Amino acid sequence: NHPTTVCEGDNALLSSSLLAGGVYKWYADAALTLQIATGANFILTNITTDTTVYLQTSSSGCNSPVVPVFISVTTVPKPDVPADFDICEGDTVTVFTNAIASNYQWVGPNGFLDGNSSFFITSAAPSYAGEYVLTVFSANGCASPSDSVKLTLLTQPQPLIFGNTSLCSGDSLHLVPSAGCDSLVWVGPSGVSIPADSI
Repeated sequence: NHPTTVCEGDNALLSSSLLAGGVYKWYADAALTLQIATGANFILTNITTDTTVYLQTSSSGCNSPVVPVFISVTTVPKPDVPADFDICEGDTVTVFTNAIASNYQWVGPNGFLDGNSSFFITSAAPSYAGEYVLTVFSANGCASPSDSVKLTLLTQPQPLIFGNTSLCSGDSLHLVPSAGCDSLVWVGPSGVSIPADSI
């Protein structure tokens, strides 16, 4: 009659000492109205809350006292990762979880591993794009179901500038960039910024 401790969602193997000719009955209630198993060994599956089951054995027509067996469940923190998001090439990025746990394990692309609640990408490159999977652990080692966040890398545009580059004093200058940019800012020699598609 020793308490059994399991992780949330795990199974528990319950067993009794063997009696010659013994009959074993397991019940869900102390009144012995709901029998759930027979036999000296019994596996209780997918335990999510603290549970007590009751065992009564009989031999030669005599019943034993009812033995309560307590199963304690260790709850598992949930990973709680952010939604998938885009990052720009060269950006600094922080990925974190709000889960309070004893240990963390991030697994990502190209052998990425990190054991902190958050991790940093200091200069985003194509090798960082992909799925990052988080598992968190309770103090006694119970592992959570995994959750993941996907990082999509947006590459930097490389505009090409077309226009007249040789001018006479008083001439007009017209510059047009190549396609492929969502928005443009031109910066002139004096440092003045001009948000425009062309100048």
